[in-house]
Amino acid sequence: MRISTRTITLSILVVNIFLLVFVKLPSLSDPYYWDEMGVYGNGVQFMYENEVGLHPKFLPPEISRGHPLLLYTFHTMGLKIFGNSFLVSHTLALLLSITCLLSLYILAKEFIPPIFAALCSTLLLVQNIFIAQSSFILPEISITLVSIWAFIFYFRKDYFKLALVLCIGILIKESSILIGAFFGFIYLFDIITTKQFHLKWSNLLYFLSPLALFLLFLAVQKATHGWYFFPYHTEIVKDDALASYWIKLIQHYHFIFFKQGRNQWLIFIGIAFIVMFISKNKIKLFYLFSFSLFSLLMFSFAFYMDRYLLFTYPLLAILVVSGVYHLPFKNLYKVILIIMLAGLSILDWKNDSFQYDVSLSYRDSLKSQTETITYLCSISNKSVIIHSDFPVNMALGDTTLSKIMAPCKLEMEYSWVQEEANILVQFNNNLCSEDYSLIKKIENKSTCFYVFEKKVSNAPPTNFYQHQLLQ
Repeated sequence: MRISTRTITLSILVVNIFLLVFVKLPSLSDPYYWDEMGVYGNGVQFMYENEVGLHPKFLPPEISRGHPLLLYTFHTMGLKIFGNSFLVSHTLALLLSITCLLSLYILAKEFIPPIFAALCSTLLLVQNIFIAQSSFILPEISITLVSIWAFIFYFRKDYFKLALVLCIGILIKESSILIGAFFGFIYLFDIITTKQFHLKWSNLLYFLSPLALFLLFLAVQKATHGWYFFPYHTEIVKDDALASYWIKLIQHYHFIFFKQGRNQWLIFIGIAFIVMFISKNKIKLFYLFSFSLFSLLMFSFAFYMDRYLLFTYPLLAILVVSGVYHLPFKNLYKVILIIMLAGLSILDWKNDSFQYDVSLSYRDSLKSQTETITYLCSISNKSVIIHSDFPVNMALGDTTLSKIMAPCKLEMEYSWVQEEANILVQFNNNLCSEDYSLIKKIENKSTCFYVFEKKVSNAPPTNFYQHQLLQ
């Protein structure tokens, strides 16, 4: 009996969801990690204990870093309803990632048949960066979801819903204004190239609404904190935007197309580019290419993080699968080729090199981090001045952001100056002055924390300090 296309498509999507849940299930109860602990998870916990809302006043700027508060509010409300635990936090994030996979399927159907559209979701799913990010309380998955639905609504000419989605993006992270700007530009391009000027200009009001919301947010931010953008971020932009632009551009390009099993992507994207000129969807394909290039060029001005361009990966997956689909082979061979491309990415899951938060190897670092914090907190009857690298400093400032086996017994005063510290914690760096001796080494594969103690320590502080670190 012949299996229907619908059954095969549905099976692929179900397997995608099952695989994502299966891979992430062991890590859903993990404590916050890296920027989760430093910014977003920290902010969610602060809101949970205080007030919840979108106004910038609801988070200290040292936690929010001047970002809009919709993502914080969403996760905090989830904790209010289902309980405050790491499991709930990460499950909510995982549900957004599942929605992202299903949404990509809907968008991909604009270009290729349903089975191949479902395989686009498969190709996105198996990316190491997507798997890692899929359960983090970070904005990248949410922005990815925004960009997917922005394209869906634009292609449907539903400009009201497009404007709504772009406004949601602005309230997640201010950099989403670039996504809104892109759609405003291509709408003007459509008007000019089709020469259909009647009535269409009125729709520009929809594209101006995200900009108006962005300006309103900045005005409220200024009135609340006295600045439009977090000063630390503006200093980075001033010093780094142009000076290292080409370095960051090359880093983004290299990571996207030559890391994590994506070495072959450019070949099939190139085929999709050639096909674009003869395709009935040439304009839509052109917009996918343009958006990916626009994002690569613009986000290379910002501080470099591999995850910042995650929102372009669904579009690139569509281009890759579209390139494969237009090869002069039988569909079965095309499906096998896409599965092989996915397999190359799956092989990278075993990559043990430390890659911050864009690889499953983050769990090794997280394990080391948790063991280090537990060790420090187990030191009884000890009052010290401590200095540590990120991210341990965050967990020592608020141990609820991490996970320890028992209440912390370490009485500490934190110092940002290394030389003042009695205890020094360093990440992947065992170089230290002769004034310190190594008392503990905690290592897991590619990550290692070194705990040093000052040989001749100063008199310990007599008071207990639980310093709330906010950076």
